[in-house]
Amino acid sequence: MLSWLRSVQGAHESLKYKIFISQSTRTATQMEKKQQRSVIGALMVVLGFVQATWAISSSDLVFAGLGLAYAGFGVLYLWFEVYRDEQ
Repeated sequence: MLSWLRSVQGAHESLKYKIFISQSTRTATQMEKKQQRSVIGALMVVLGFVQATWAISSSDLVFAGLGLAYAGFGVLYLWFEVYRDEQ
């Protein structure tokens, strides 16, 4: 009887460990997705400003406006995909 109780207790501890690992893996995956989204948004902003700066130096206002619009979309992406998910 005592050995059966120990085996049940051991199985319960193993199950708790597996659940903990599953939850921590899920959290790590969510953090990786958040980091990827942050990098994508930041690159959109930087690329948009680089395009706008280059276009302004070439006196191409349409291309500069498109670069600023792209940077604006990057800011919106960061807002909706990264910041708003935290709340």
